[in-house]
Amino acid sequence: MSTPFWPAFALLALGALPLSTVTAETSAANTSSSDTVIALEEIVVTAEKRSETALRTPVALSAYSGENLQEHQIISVSDLQNLDPSVNVSRSARGNAIFIAIRGVTTADTTSASSPGIAFNVDGIPLNRGVEQTAAFFDLERVEVLKGPQGTLYGQSSTGGAVNIITNKPKNELAASADVTVGDYNTRRTTAMINLPLTGAIALRAAVNSNKHDGYLIPSDGSPPLNDQDNFTSRVSLMGHFGDDASLLLTQTNGNVGGAGSGYANWDTLQSAPTGGRQRIIYGNPFPNRLDDTFSNFEAQFNWGIGPVHLAYVGGYFNYSGHDFSSSTNNPLGNGDGTTTTYQWTENLIHVRTDSHELRLSNQAPGFADWVVGVNWYREHIYNDIHQWGADQTAPDAVPTVAGSQPLFDFLSDATQEAKGAFGQTTLHLSEKLDATLGLRYTSDTLDRPGSTTVGSGMPRVVHPTEKDNKLTYRVGADYHFTDTQMLFADVATGFKPGGYNAASRTTAQTTYKPEELTAFEVGYKGRPAGNLEIDSDLFYYDYSAHQVSGVIALGSPPVNVIQTSISPAVIYGWENDLTYKPTRADEVRFSATFLRSRYKDVVEPLHGVVSNPVSFNGKSLDDTPSFAAILGYAHEWAFAAGGTFRAHAEVKYSSSYVKADLSDAVQYTQPSFTRSNADIRYTDAGGKIYVGAFVLNIENKLQMTSNPVDFFPGPDSTNSTIPNAAVVTVTDPRTWGFTFGVKF
Repeated sequence: MSTPFWPAFALLALGALPLSTVTAETSAANTSSSDTVIALEEIVVTAEKRSETALRTPVALSAYSGENLQEHQIISVSDLQNLDPSVNVSRSARGNAIFIAIRGVTTADTTSASSPGIAFNVDGIPLNRGVEQTAAFFDLERVEVLKGPQGTLYGQSSTGGAVNIITNKPKNELAASADVTVGDYNTRRTTAMINLPLTGAIALRAAVNSNKHDGYLIPSDGSPPLNDQDNFTSRVSLMGHFGDDASLLLTQTNGNVGGAGSGYANWDTLQSAPTGGRQRIIYGNPFPNRLDDTFSNFEAQFNWGIGPVHLAYVGGYFNYSGHDFSSSTNNPLGNGDGTTTTYQWTENLIHVRTDSHELRLSNQAPGFADWVVGVNWYREHIYNDIHQWGADQTAPDAVPTVAGSQPLFDFLSDATQEAKGAFGQTTLHLSEKLDATLGLRYTSDTLDRPGSTTVGSGMPRVVHPTEKDNKLTYRVGADYHFTDTQMLFADVATGFKPGGYNAASRTTAQTTYKPEELTAFEVGYKGRPAGNLEIDSDLFYYDYSAHQVSGVIALGSPPVNVIQTSISPAVIYGWENDLTYKPTRADEVRFSATFLRSRYKDVVEPLHGVVSNPVSFNGKSLDDTPSFAAILGYAHEWAFAAGGTFRAHAEVKYSSSYVKADLSDAVQYTQPSFTRSNADIRYTDAGGKIYVGAFVLNIENKLQMTSNPVDFFPGPDSTNSTIPNAAVVTVTDPRTWGFTFGVKF
């Protein structure tokens, strides 16, 4: 379909029309009373490792306050795609991991053999595994979404950008709050917080969060629904100030994730059913799904002003353990030879231990040069033990058992990834309006991954590969502030992700692949032509010279899906726009639009793993790159004479079609264009202490696929899949609604 450019230009024009009126209104206000000035919220970010408003940071980014996230029911990283059209979040078709894509840059391999394409940091501590990134958002100060390679300041695994989660810190005041959400699917979500000043210099903050709801995917045999939620997280922080120049923050986070876990919908049903109600019906399996994951994280932050220099240390230890069971939800005839009813189930044990340390020095006071230098060390140890089984139903009334199951695939690894880096970045203020920025980082990465792979009842393939990569990344940029609130910026930046290896392939026991490399060219504008109007616009071009492409291949008979990665050059380019406008104190309009193009430039990999039968993807689009995506939101607030406010908000997201590829079988599946609409209302009392509200998400009640379909029988295309619903795919959430209540003390 053709790209609908007209909505973007029409809405941008609509937002620009009242500019003269806004300017006149502001000017008139300045001559009368400053109380009548309409101003947008300022958000302070630390995207460049120093505090600065988002408006004056010469980096393409989106920042969302914790209050804004809560009001819009953004309760996890997966929900960010409902706020930012350049963000897509997919879920693994096997397991509970997620994949974050920014402007089409992502990874489809969350195993210990790979690293993510988007850095995910919680209070400065990187969490690289997709299973670690699914924890709930609660008691947050803000979330920053940095777009484009961040290799200089954030190091490896930030090829396409970074997501920074910043939690609320202890303050020297007595405060408490509680928030409760109830809704359909038996939703029960609770957050509670207390902040205690222990002395004049020491404060403690504790917060807990519980999320529960029944599953969205309904097995036809009456077994527990999948895609449910049952998790609990607690966080305790202690902040101490030592004089005016030093502080120490200690944070302990603990949590557990339970429930049945994620599942996948049936491909044929998803394509044919008109709404999410029928789309959510799946096949049952006598082997139950179950999640049993726990995690703990200890973090320390130390800041010290030493004369003209500021010293900062951020370090932490993260421990994640999981013992999960997942089962096939497709037509069981598609799991074997096509005539036998076969149920598959998988046991997955994982234990991740992460150490992270970063030490930085920067200038204490503004000057001709704002600079930061630092070193960091990161080590991740991942133990993974996966067993996949198949059980035949030998008679119509027979119940398959664990004892009667046959091994399909076994994978064992004990991997260690280590990254060491040294970096520096300086911004030179060449004049009152012109700045120049130069940043460099040297990174040394190693991967050691002994393990074994066994297909069926065959002999184990024992491997002990090691991979070492060294890389220098850089950023060169300039920004020109032609007013205090308007800026042009341009930069060239590089991103890097270490190489790895495939534990198994169709041709050999293991194959290695090279590091991922990306060079980005970007020109952008950030500005507030008036106090109530902000426009951000960015043009970018990515030379994806070495793109790590991960796909699923089938091994053995019956086939078992495993991940294989190869290298392919690619190109991504686009235009991104954000507009926020408050025509009155009571009204706010927000419009975001992303125009995106992508294409592969060379052969991706051999068809079915046969080297002599290569398939060219030259000119074809990358996954998760819709040519146009936009979000339009409007909010209005009524103020009552007796005090209190009532706020109504609605938004709609439109996305053009995009593809999900099964690269090893040379097939791209299309997610058709769609809209996804949300609405919420909230009443807040005169003191701002109590609120009640209601919301509805995904009003259309349509599901979109978030992974490429797998398990077609006998072929990869739905047109030659002779067994209905043999293929499965992960999907978004259906329509949900609920009520919220909160109180502050």
